Amino acid sequence: SETEKIYIAAMLRKQLGDAAREEGIEVIEDDDPAPVVNTNNNNNAYAAWTNNYWKRMSPFEELVEVFTELVCAAQECIRELCGGERSSASLRDVRRCVDVFRWFGKHFHQNRQPTERWSRADFFSVAQGARRVVRKAVILSIAYCYHARLPRRERNVLVEKVTDAWRALQVTTYNYGGYGGYGGYGGYGGYGVQGGGNNNNRTRRGNNHGRGAATTY
Repeated sequence: SETEKIYIAAMLRKQLGDAAREEGIEVIEDDDPAPVVNTNNNNNAYAAWTNNYWKRMSPFEELVEVFTELVCAAQECIRELCGGERSSASLRDVRRCVDVFRWFGKHFHQNRQPTERWSRADFFSVAQGARRVVRKAVILSIAYCYHARLPRRERNVLVEKVTDAWRALQVTTYNYGGYGGYGGYGGYGGYGVQGGGNNNNRTRRGNNHGRGAATTY
């Protein structure tokens, strides 16, 4: 439900923000909502852009947005596979997912290659040099908390649901220069989503009637 999604987003924002602050980073939150825009087709997307309805989210806020959408998709998939039982996926799972994400951040930092120059502070603030490993940690966290609990025959259902949630975050825009795009989750944990890598694919706010934001995370 939308109410649960709002609660999960607030929960993720607080927990991820606390993790960043533990590393001495004060996160930049996006507290200036854009007007509601229907982005169901390219004409509306173009109109939204040219009428300045699009905005650039901070990397931290985009992490919260994307993580929320993928977690909600996983939660609902688990419930569907369990015959609609709401208790089969709860806020405890969300908390566990963030805890695992934080563990992966520390683990990847301890085991990074000599050529990798990112710090733990870079990871938790979603700095440019750490974004690849942040994406990897998001997917592995969801896989650990949701994918691994399912029988093998049901795992592909979850992969499809999470993939669809990622694709629903994409909107075609026009090349006005600038924001490099998200680049996708391809190749991590079986979630073979290819999302961008150029200026024609942007992550947007996570519902079809939502805030539509051109982003960089």
